[in-house]
Amino acid sequence: MKRFIFLFFTFILVSLFSTFAFCMEAPFSAEVTLESRLSMIRPRYIDLSGTLSVSKPVDKIICTITDDRRVREEYRYVFVPRNKDISFPLNSIVKSSAFLSLSPGEKTLRIVCESGNNSITAFINHFTVLGNVGPFSEITKMCSYSTKQDLSYFLGSPIYKNYMSWQPSERENTLTVTIPDEQKAAYLQLEWLIPPSSFMIEFIDADQNRLSHYSGHDNYNFYCDAVELPSGTKYVNISVYDYNSALSTIHVFTDFNPDIQLWKPMPEKLDILHISTHQDDELLFFGGSIPHYAQSGYETGVLYMADCGRHRYQEALSGLWICGLKYHPEFLGLLDSIPDNYDIALSQWDGLDNVVNLIVEKIRKLKPDVIVTHGEDGEYGHQQHIVTSNAVLMAVEAASNPDFHPESYEKYGAWNVKKLYRHQTFGDNVIQMDWNKPLDAFGGRTAIEMSEIGYNRHLSQISYLSYSFADFYPSNTFALVYSTVGPDVIGGDFFENIVSSFGD
Repeated sequence: MKRFIFLFFTFILVSLFSTFAFCMEAPFSAEVTLESRLSMIRPRYIDLSGTLSVSKPVDKIICTITDDRRVREEYRYVFVPRNKDISFPLNSIVKSSAFLSLSPGEKTLRIVCESGNNSITAFINHFTVLGNVGPFSEITKMCSYSTKQDLSYFLGSPIYKNYMSWQPSERENTLTVTIPDEQKAAYLQLEWLIPPSSFMIEFIDADQNRLSHYSGHDNYNFYCDAVELPSGTKYVNISVYDYNSALSTIHVFTDFNPDIQLWKPMPEKLDILHISTHQDDELLFFGGSIPHYAQSGYETGVLYMADCGRHRYQEALSGLWICGLKYHPEFLGLLDSIPDNYDIALSQWDGLDNVVNLIVEKIRKLKPDVIVTHGEDGEYGHQQHIVTSNAVLMAVEAASNPDFHPESYEKYGAWNVKKLYRHQTFGDNVIQMDWNKPLDAFGGRTAIEMSEIGYNRHLSQISYLSYSFADFYPSNTFALVYSTVGPDVIGGDFFENIVSSFGD
């Protein structure tokens, strides 16, 4: 009898365990093999070559494309298998026409398989539709603008033109923005053609009471600046006391959105500084460095050498903002050109001494531990890149010398940069960076993907210079050409041998 009871309970336990194990098992598995990566596309028919495989027949397969910025679904297709197939051509599930009507910006493609009450996500692919990613929740054209000056070009001109929309003068230095009665404004974004040295913005309610104010002065150098409007703001008075300044564009938003650039000034000390010749080089050639380090807690900055025009400035600001940079970049404003040789490049920038002095002053001001800049070959031989590369090396060596450029020494003191990396594949101590790790800060996108997304904001460039151009000059390969902390041994981290302000 005891043996029977033992066997009976053993049977029950085994059955329960088997049932529990069965319930815990995934009902099925699914896998997508994609022959070519879906990355940066233009609105057109896209034929996804690949295969979806499932471990058992499913009831239906759901394909969706969502807009990540607006958090809304732009495409949905439900595929119902007619047979008991377990393998499907991908283009039968993701129709080529799905990409025709997508708006520009960041998207996520998902494929979900369902069987009974069970479902499994078979595929997730982040990609970007090329084009002008314009701001939304904007009521700029619904507002009215008053000043004694002619505003005929203020709203009629394309955004980010290289000419001003409004310039203060002794006759009138105040521009008033009036919010429509039926609207509530939450943010105001100012884009300066020439940033003012002194200005004030007043927020006024409908009864002409001043709610608060915001001012900029002294070292203010923002080309793009956004402020939050107090609740109840009816009028915004923009008073500028620097008559050499000029305003390019205003945006008025009803609520926060990813296009609003709430820049901060550079901190007293940077961890890493990227010195880029032109607006776009920092994304093309330095790869995922900016999104990687900016979102990893490092104080990250960007310095541009050449002035490529106000339009290019705004593209750069938009691209850096979407890459996670929070400190407004600085611009030296040197001439942008394609010189025939090195001597011409130097003469256009008033000589090597002038360039080195300018960089030394920025190094002493920003105090970076690590600097990343162009290769000594100028990547594809661009002479201005070569001047930048040479001048940065000389400036790094000179910045710690109190006798060099005494004006900036008196202002900021000396500074000892710990490491300088050039973007090049040759020389001693060449390291490889991994920009392909998913980053939580970007919803699983990688640093190199974010860099490519940022480059998508350079609309003036992508029409003839695709991001793949950088593939010829690997953006993950750098040479350590200056170090006060020894050579890299492990590699894969610009901060090897450096203890940062927030940890190892």
